[in-house]
Amino acid sequence: MACYITLRTGAQWLHMKVRRKTHAVHMEDGIRTMHLALALAVTSGIADRFQRDQRIAILGGMTQPGAITMYLMLFTAMFEVIRYDSIQLSASMKHNPVTIISVGIALAALVMEVFSCIRCARAISDEFYQAYLAFMAVTFVLHLFAFWPKKFPFLERHYLHIHHWYWPLPFVQISVFNSDVSIIGQSMFLAVWIHGFTAFGLQPNCYDTYEEANR
Repeated sequence: MACYITLRTGAQWLHMKVRRKTHAVHMEDGIRTMHLALALAVTSGIADRFQRDQRIAILGGMTQPGAITMYLMLFTAMFEVIRYDSIQLSASMKHNPVTIISVGIALAALVMEVFSCIRCARAISDEFYQAYLAFMAVTFVLHLFAFWPKKFPFLERHYLHIHHWYWPLPFVQISVFNSDVSIIGQSMFLAVWIHGFTAFGLQPNCYDTYEEANR
């Protein structure tokens, strides 16, 4: 909540890109976010790292709260730089070098993070490794059902717009290891999530019409 208040205040003072919210929306976002943050803290190992004051060696001994704050500031600045560019995964992206570069860097970072976490899981035990891969597979399948209904005729059609506050959440649950790479990746994902719900709110990802989804 401290990040929420600080970022909203700073963004308005600097005239940065944020969505206007009523008092009721602020309250609703705050309540839902606190519940979600508590769940994430327990299930992703963040609370345990906070308690043990674990340090990130390759960041000069920085703690995870410090890393989250640093990446939040970095991502906020980056988002403001590209605020007028369209970052959409569509056929038109081949004519937009900013989109290609941004998506390419993000995908490269995600792939490296996932493979690093898979190696960490395998090093623990075969049983944990199998359970970890099963968790990733279930997460992927559930998202297929939710986000690609046209692949499943028995589901109603809807239109998708994945806001940037949502996509980091599954990866936060994957980056649960105590290695520096895992903690840094998790800190980045949390920074993206914090920026998203702070600047724009916990908006829906699925809409009934194309016009609503494309706003």
